[in-house]
This record gives sequence, structure tokens and C-alpha cells, in this order.
Amino acid sequence: MLPVQFKTANLTLVGSGCADLPVVRRDRFFHSVWKPSAEELAILQAGGSVHLAVMGFVHPPVRLTVEANDVEPYE
Repeated sequence: MLPVQFKTANLTLVGSGCADLPVVRRDRFFHSVWKPSAEELAILQAGGSVHLAVMGFVHPPVRLTVEANDVEPYE
């Protein structure tokens, strides 16, 4: 998955060995936008699945959704 820069991003998360991640940070939420690469999209269209990995000792609440390209986070 490729992180997407979007106009309402108000923070960029950085980490060693990771691509920069634009996010909207509001209250207790960090909202990022991702798009599958062409290869990942082909895998999904062939019935593949999305996997989520979270680093840490507890699993925070998370949500995965699919949105139209013209929808900005928190609209």
C-alpha cells in the first residue's frame, strides 16, 4: 500500500525504514489515506485480502474503510 498526501493532512509521521505518512490528527485519532499499488490491486481483484500489522504490546482500536477518491478525511 502507498501512503497518499492529502490536502487536510496536518502532520507527517516519520520512522526509520518507513515512508513518511501524512495524517490528520484530531482529538485521539490519526487518519491516514492509502492506495494499493498496481500489483496489490491485481491481488485484491483476484480475491486477495488486506492485512494489518500493529507494532506494540496492545492492539489499539483500528478501522479500515474504502472511500471514493474525492472524499477527504473527516468530511
